[in-house]
Amino acid sequence: MRHRIETERLVLRPIGLGDVSAMSKLGGAPAIAPMTEMITAPFPELSAEFWVMQKCAQARRGLSFAYAITLGGGELMGVVEVFRREPDAALELAYWLGTPFWGQGYMIEACRAVLREARERLGAQRITTGVFVDNPRALRLLRKLGFTAAQSYQAWFSMARMEKAKGIPLTLELSQLCMSKDEARAPLPFKPKLVMRA
Repeated sequence: MRHRIETERLVLRPIGLGDVSAMSKLGGAPAIAPMTEMITAPFPELSAEFWVMQKCAQARRGLSFAYAITLGGGELMGVVEVFRREPDAALELAYWLGTPFWGQGYMIEACRAVLREARERLGAQRITTGVFVDNPRALRLLRKLGFTAAQSYQAWFSMARMEKAKGIPLTLELSQLCMSKDEARAPLPFKPKLVMRA
């Protein structure tokens, strides 16, 4: 994967310790942290620093390619990552975007760029991801990218929730990344139950 990926509006650059403050502030938000596995709420700078250092160590082993989503290479707006949990494991996609940047198409632009990069630079043919059932916004984005939802749920632990929560596994054949809008609107094979929290 390239060190720096540029899209029409964004620059995706490696995560670094200079991103800790923005990551703590944006990632620890109540709308973000519970939708992830590894971010706590709140997300203290020390925890964000540990997360960054862990990703840098995993990058040296070829297990993680974590990018700061930025406008022009400046301050972090969110994170998009392609990673493996183990050297022989399947590639996975993880991402989040700070709430001030929602609704502008930045996340789908960043995800498309990283997925294309994984296909072209790593020779990846398939990538997996997952979304908690109470995160319909993320599910819509993944379907627009071409991900297909599994027919069954799984339970994943969330650090912010401090418990397991029901999730939907999804898979993308990277040859299907550039799909039509009609295909992206195709109905799910099942109706996810949305759980709202106070």
